[in-house]
Amino acid sequence: MTSYLLVPGFWIDATAWSAVADDLRARGHDVAALDLGHEPGATAETRVDEVLTALGDAGDPVVLVAHSGAGPVCAAVAERARGRLAHLVFVDTGPLPDGVAQIDFTPPDGQAATRATLAEHGALPMPDRAELDAAGSSTAGIPDAVFDDVRARSVAEPPGVVLTGARRGTPDPSLPKTVVACSFAPDEVRGLIDAGVPAFAEMSDPEWTIIALPTGHWPMLSEPSGLAGCSTGWGDRPPPRVRARVTTCCSRCLDKGMLTPVPKEPYTLTDPARLRALSHPLRVELLEVVGLERTATATRCAELTGESVASCAYHLGILAKYGFVEPAEGGRGREKPWALVRYGQSWGVEDGMEPETAMAAETLSEVYVDRVAEKMKRWFRRAGAEAPEWREGAGFSAGSTWMTAEELGALHEELIAVSRRFEQRQHDPSARPPGARPVEFFFGTWLPRPPGEITPPESHGGGS
Repeated sequence: MTSYLLVPGFWIDATAWSAVADDLRARGHDVAALDLGHEPGATAETRVDEVLTALGDAGDPVVLVAHSGAGPVCAAVAERARGRLAHLVFVDTGPLPDGVAQIDFTPPDGQAATRATLAEHGALPMPDRAELDAAGSSTAGIPDAVFDDVRARSVAEPPGVVLTGARRGTPDPSLPKTVVACSFAPDEVRGLIDAGVPAFAEMSDPEWTIIALPTGHWPMLSEPSGLAGCSTGWGDRPPPRVRARVTTCCSRCLDKGMLTPVPKEPYTLTDPARLRALSHPLRVELLEVVGLERTATATRCAELTGESVASCAYHLGILAKYGFVEPAEGGRGREKPWALVRYGQSWGVEDGMEPETAMAAETLSEVYVDRVAEKMKRWFRRAGAEAPEWREGAGFSAGSTWMTAEELGALHEELIAVSRRFEQRQHDPSARPPGARPVEFFFGTWLPRPPGEITPPESHGGGS
């Protein structure tokens, strides 16, 4: 059984969740829907306090579900009560940056209209259906009788709720977060993420999932069973999984007297938050760029990756937050150069590791291998333009055989030892022979089948 706390957005009360709550209870879950206060002095922060109080009465684990205007409030709640939550769900909404109010996220003409309504009525009443649709809060799929009933029970929002924002803390990457996209498509969200739009930028982190439920902005009224059906697995804890250890090395050259030497030994990542923070293809690529460039600004990273400057700046900030890069000297104006903190990272699954950490290590391994595969594909596509000696020297080999665990470990160490013959050249340009170019390599060994599916070779007998 999972406990759900359903938080309504502007104007509506807990009864708007009735059909969703009934469906979830029929699935065996414990469900509570919250009525938010509408006192004249209410603000975004008082709403945060209300949800925190409600969490104290809910069971564990709690899936916190926020609709529309409750999204920024519940984002702040999650950062203050992480231990009470199993999952954070945004229904056609998302988080806002620290202190940003709902009104700040609307166009100037919309802000002016809202302020005029607040001045006239002393609060913000629920618009009629046509006004909501015109403002982008689609009422598609809601039966007229249902909408009329909901609007009749609606309560005007106090000015402080509309004009103030919630204080944000530090998002926890180990808390799964889901956006149920109803009146906008997941591809639209990804485009806003890539553009670095503040309300969407943090959704690029690896703990976020975006799922589509095409309907209007009020799916608890238009598609209640569909919304309840999206909840499968929201309260589950991931089982432990096993993956091989991965080591990746990114380095930077040193300018004497300018940069602090980088520790050369790879750093073993065991913190699930750091593992999740690195589990993003662009962040892996940014580490490579910063390593090869010695120092790099967001602008330079954008030039080399083809991403926007805003997106690179955001992801470099996340890498800095989790200790992968640090500010370097030499910046001009607002251009902030970054440098690597460590030579490389290693990660993997160990005996006794917490399921959360094991899952995060697996995710990062998959992101890294996907990145390697994509770079190899790029090489194949342009190899024909290279000189024959380079084209013939590069390539890959694959095969299979039978080994003991000891032999497999020894093979891995031998391959690493071969790569270390050239390690000095990464740090010391004087050690590079004339004509040397950057070269990347990847060593991987794995077991193709679990023990129960292995048939020893001697059992394959022929006929007499």
